[in-house]
Amino acid sequence: MGEIVRRLDIEGLSPIDNLVIQANNHSRDENTNDTFEKRRALGAGSSMSESARKANVDRSGEENRRVRIRTATQEDAPTIAILGADIQEMHHRSRPDWFKPADAQESAALYEELLANPSVSTFIAEDGAEALGFVLVKVHHRAETPLNCAQVVVDIDQIGVTPSARGRGVGHELMVSVRDLANQVSADRILLTTWEFNTDAHRFFESEGLTTEMRRMSMSWPRPE
Repeated sequence: MGEIVRRLDIEGLSPIDNLVIQANNHSRDENTNDTFEKRRALGAGSSMSESARKANVDRSGEENRRVRIRTATQEDAPTIAILGADIQEMHHRSRPDWFKPADAQESAALYEELLANPSVSTFIAEDGAEALGFVLVKVHHRAETPLNCAQVVVDIDQIGVTPSARGRGVGHELMVSVRDLANQVSADRILLTTWEFNTDAHRFFESEGLTTEMRRMSMSWPRPE
């Protein structure tokens, strides 16, 4: 599979591909363009307006800086581990019963193993030598059964943008790379799992076109008296 590379003007997002989350859905709604315009204004999980984002860029003197999205390799495992530490720490704060504290050095080996898996694709957002975010996805080929249809599923396992880079459209461009991958593998669906406490992520995913289609429920056991 060829490397996917995208560049993004920080002053304004690049044109948004007219794609939908279910790759085999050929219908096009009249409101699609309006919806994607709203997504472009939202950026990566931020409600900051386009004019406000441009003002921030102008004040920082970074008008000519560019963000590059590239396919990660095993050598990027330590970098992804550092980026993933922000996500891990946020999850640990909210659910310490489920998630361990962030340890980028220990998790680097896990990411190296994931990057060696041919069913895993990972994209990194960079501004020069600075890593701004990443997305790690798994492609599942689900066979037909007497109960379920055969499907090719692109599963977003992890996605995150560093706090200093949020509101610049980096998360959106990472999602564009996910949609490009879905087209390459002729996927039927893009999906992900998100925790209830992560409301900022919910808003971002909804701005990218994802909707809630099932609920996972649990209880601690044994239950306290």
